[in-house]
Amino acid sequence: MPAGTRSILPGQRVDPAFEQRWTVWRARGARDEAQFRRTVRTVAAARLAIVALAVLGIRLFGGAL
Repeated sequence: MPAGTRSILPGQRVDPAFEQRWTVWRARGARDEAQFRRTVRTVAAARLAIVALAVLGIRLFGGAL
Protein backbone atom coordinates (compact mmCIF):
# COMPACT_ATOMS: atom_id res chain seq x y z
CA MET A 1 0.00 0.00 0.00
CA PRO A 2 1.49 3.40 -0.93
CA ALA A 3 2.45 5.69 1.93
CA GLY A 4 -0.31 8.01 3.08
CA THR A 5 -3.21 5.88 1.87
CA ARG A 6 -5.81 4.13 3.95
CA SER A 7 -7.73 1.07 2.86
CA ILE A 8 -10.51 -0.96 4.39
CA LEU A 9 -9.60 -4.23 2.69
CA PRO A 10 -6.68 -4.99 0.41
CA GLY A 11 -7.40 -3.35 -2.91
CA GLN A 12 -10.36 -1.31 -1.62
CA ARG A 13 -9.56 2.39 -1.22
CA VAL A 14 -11.27 4.77 1.13
CA ASP A 15 -13.17 7.78 -0.20
CA PRO A 16 -10.66 10.39 -1.51
CA ALA A 17 -12.51 13.14 0.40
CA PHE A 18 -11.87 11.19 3.59
CA GLU A 19 -8.20 10.89 2.64
CA GLN A 20 -7.99 14.66 2.29
CA ARG A 21 -9.80 15.34 5.58
CA TRP A 22 -7.55 12.80 7.33
CA THR A 23 -4.41 14.49 5.98
CA VAL A 24 -5.63 17.93 7.07
CA TRP A 25 -6.59 16.60 10.50
CA ARG A 26 -3.15 15.01 11.00
CA ALA A 27 -1.40 18.21 9.90
CA ARG A 28 -3.50 20.25 12.33
CA GLY A 29 -2.70 17.83 15.13
CA ALA A 30 1.02 18.04 14.39
CA ARG A 31 0.81 21.85 14.34
CA ASP A 32 -1.10 21.94 17.63
CA GLU A 33 1.38 19.55 19.24
CA ALA A 34 4.32 21.65 18.09
CA GLN A 35 2.68 24.80 19.52
CA PHE A 36 2.02 23.01 22.81
CA ARG A 37 5.66 21.91 23.04
CA ARG A 38 6.85 25.48 22.36
CA THR A 39 4.53 26.78 25.08
CA VAL A 40 5.78 24.20 27.58
CA ARG A 41 9.41 25.07 26.79
CA THR A 42 8.69 28.80 27.19
CA VAL A 43 6.93 28.30 30.54
CA ALA A 44 9.74 26.04 31.77
CA ALA A 45 12.37 28.62 30.80
CA ALA A 46 10.42 31.40 32.54
CA ARG A 47 10.04 29.34 35.72
CA LEU A 48 13.74 28.49 35.68
CA ALA A 49 14.63 32.19 35.32
CA ILE A 50 12.34 33.15 38.22
CA VAL A 51 13.80 30.46 40.48
CA ALA A 52 17.36 31.43 39.50
CA LEU A 53 16.67 35.09 40.28
CA ALA A 54 15.08 34.17 43.61
CA VAL A 55 18.04 32.00 44.60
CA LEU A 56 20.49 34.69 43.50
CA GLY A 57 18.57 37.32 45.49
CA ILE A 58 18.51 35.17 48.61
CA ARG A 59 22.25 34.50 48.34
CA LEU A 60 23.11 38.16 47.71
CA PHE A 61 20.89 39.61 50.41
CA GLY A 62 21.21 36.80 52.92
CA GLY A 63 17.50 36.12 53.15
CA ALA A 64 16.67 39.72 54.12
CA LEU A 65 14.02 40.03 51.44
